[in-house]
Amino acid sequence: MMRQISTALSTLTLLSLFALITGLLAARPAAAAPQILAALPNPAGIQFSCENGVCLARLSTYCLQQRRPIPDGREVYRAATPADFAIVYTATDGTEKSIPATDHVMFTESRGFMSIAARTTERTLKELGATEARLVVSAHAVLVPEPTEGDANPISPREVAYATQSLRGLGADIVDVSPNAKAATLLAALSKRVGFASVVPPADAEALWSKTVQQELAATPATTATITPIARERLDSCMLYTENFRYHGFKRCIDSQHDELLRDLNQRYWRSQAGS
Repeated sequence: MMRQISTALSTLTLLSLFALITGLLAARPAAAAPQILAALPNPAGIQFSCENGVCLARLSTYCLQQRRPIPDGREVYRAATPADFAIVYTATDGTEKSIPATDHVMFTESRGFMSIAARTTERTLKELGATEARLVVSAHAVLVPEPTEGDANPISPREVAYATQSLRGLGADIVDVSPNAKAATLLAALSKRVGFASVVPPADAEALWSKTVQQELAATPATTATITPIARERLDSCMLYTENFRYHGFKRCIDSQHDELLRDLNQRYWRSQAGS
């Protein structure tokens, strides 16, 4: 079902991941395939974070097909165009290298149609000789759900072609260029640094914010004045909400703000489609 994984991957870790995903898919009743998703471009790359042998990067995504079911937390995706996803890593000799991601990464639904988790293993990165690694997402990148046995309405090649050749371009014009989309990716980077503390002290939140803005927007200073206030307003809301126990965790609040921005943009995108 999945593309053959490189033999460099940790056999034990990958078998565990595959066993979990396979069990979940087997338990899913026959139903229509979920939505094809657009991945927001990230030329600087999304840093992989590793824990217990598994390395994770979260992509910001949105739905290209309003009438297909929303991913439900058990869906496996693949790149419609493998060249749109690359692992860029710093080698032990200090040089930067780039390899196709699709032979080393599994894509699974994370939070509805707003976030996809890209997983690889620490052993993979170690055997590549990587001291750090990022997942680079090209413009117009698309993720397609893997087919499942007994699917009552699978994704057809014609749908994939229409999504990649027409719908994705419309999304780029409406969603990708929006300051709200870029603010969402900034919030995603902030969330990655937050951890799971219920309340983050103001001084710590400010330090995380400053580091995130500095690292994520360093290459695009012209956009900072537009994007930063949007994301900062969401951050301030989360600081207030978590202090008053309205969210079970600061990170959860940041993720919720990220998802809300993308849901609103998705609604705008759907309304722009002819006949919607």
